[in-house]
Amino acid sequence: MWELQRFASQGIPDGAGIRSTVCKLLLGYLPPERGQWSSELAKKSSQYKYFKEELLMNPLRVSVIRLVALLNSNVDFQHHL
Repeated sequence: MWELQRFASQGIPDGAGIRSTVCKLLLGYLPPERGQWSSELAKKSSQYKYFKEELLMNPLRVSVIRLVALLNSNVDFQHHL
């Protein structure tokens, strides 16, 4: 990894996705073993999809989830009217 850091410090060509691959390696997004890249990228893609769904939840869905939680909490609704 030290050699890659030294190489990157001199500037990385942009062609053929070299720069993005080097950045992913240096940031630990990709493992150093090339044979693991495709499985790791598939795992990261799945994680991204999950986090995106959690963080960018539809406001209507959030309201329904909160309403269901409230209905299931045995709250005295007469008190809230």
